[in-house]
Amino acid sequence: MNIYQIFLLFWTFSILGWIIEIVFCSIWDRKLVNRGFLIGPYCPIYGFGALIMLFLSPYKEHPFVVFILALFLCSVLEYFASYLMEKLFKVRWWDYTNDSFNINGRVCLRNALAFGALGLIFTRYLNPLYLEYVGKIDLKTLKIISLIVLVLTLIDIVVSFKAMDSIKNIIAKNINNYKNKDATGDIKGLIRSKLLNTGFLERRLINTY
Repeated sequence: MNIYQIFLLFWTFSILGWIIEIVFCSIWDRKLVNRGFLIGPYCPIYGFGALIMLFLSPYKEHPFVVFILALFLCSVLEYFASYLMEKLFKVRWWDYTNDSFNINGRVCLRNALAFGALGLIFTRYLNPLYLEYVGKIDLKTLKIISLIVLVLTLIDIVVSFKAMDSIKNIIAKNINNYKNKDATGDIKGLIRSKLLNTGFLERRLINTY
């Protein structure tokens, strides 16, 4: 795989992960839940998970090994993502304290098993399918697509962090409302409201997504 194929793999599975979270969490909460930190329809943690799974490709003929490694590696990724985001924004974006077999509320057995299953599906089926289709795209087109995605992503990151910086004050004043709960939906709603009342670029980005 070349660098452009890897870059697009990251964002392809970031989008797919966002869709999975939307469906699962909306069914679980019995209401539509918008997931992820950034404005756009993607969860980069799944993209990072997909990159990690690339290293498991040599073991794809050994399903149990892939399942266990995916379960462990992706749980470690989720744990440190939770820790980092809490340090950055002073609030937990997700909390599994009330779930059985959790570690500090950052990871839980239910998600770990799901990661193992998704890692197995990715390694044996989704990644080969992705390579089959992306392999048909010429290098020039890959570069153009990658550039467009990169520019949109950088804009999204800058705008999202700008909004989040001011929202930290709101969270600080209502910190008790965000303890021991999955705050992703609430915070993303705050970000959306904040951006809709700011500049043209922010409103345009929100309406696009």
